Amino acid sequence: MDIYLIRHGQTEANLLNKEKYTMFTGQYESPLTIEGEEQALKLSRSIKNMKFDKVYSSDLSRAVRTAEIVFPKNNINQTPLLRERSLGFFEGKRIDDLSNKEEYSTFNT
Repeated sequence: MDIYLIRHGQTEANLLNKEKYTMFTGQYESPLTIEGEEQALKLSRSIKNMKFDKVYSSDLSRAVRTAEIVFPKNNINQTPLLRERSLGFFEGKRIDDLSNKEEYSTFNT
């Protein structure tokens, strides 16, 4: 049995982290960018001749959307068991905004 792992395409949070600031993402919902959808489409084209018996995805929208693009003819089994780890209080927050908070210094040690 072969198992393939695919990461979701670029998200808005990925883009913000690259261009402006660093944000904790974790399970924070962030949609794919146009580039992220194009990345998924490119992957779909490159594996179009491969057969997949099952497709599993995290239930987070970025992973589901990527799977829908890459595997348009497959039933996608969504599960929270494949989610990114939860970052709790930190999710969706910028590191710059947290650096002076006690929770961050404890988390970062």
